[in-house]
Amino acid sequence: MSSTTDAPRRPGRPAVGVRIPVRLPAELLDDIDRRARVLGRSRAAVIRSLLVEALGQGDEPKDGVDRSQIRRRLALSPRERVDHMHAVATQHERIRGTARRPAQ
Repeated sequence: MSSTTDAPRRPGRPAVGVRIPVRLPAELLDDIDRRARVLGRSRAAVIRSLLVEALGQGDEPKDGVDRSQIRRRLALSPRERVDHMHAVATQHERIRGTARRPAQ
């Protein structure tokens, strides 16, 4: 047996990897914590999944669906979703209004 398996296991969570200290802006940490609450996951699990996704190491199918955008939208609060939909509708109205104007 190797020396790592001979040592008695400490109680608690199993080791996932190497622990690293990282400093993040408060706003970014708030976003991560909100996403963790919405997904029902730990802060560390959310950070790990974001890093895996950013590095392209995830196991998501390559079917053209932008799952990261879907996850970002799902992480929004209901108020933020309504505000986003309103902004998109306003933008579409501006574009359609510009396209419908007769040429002068």
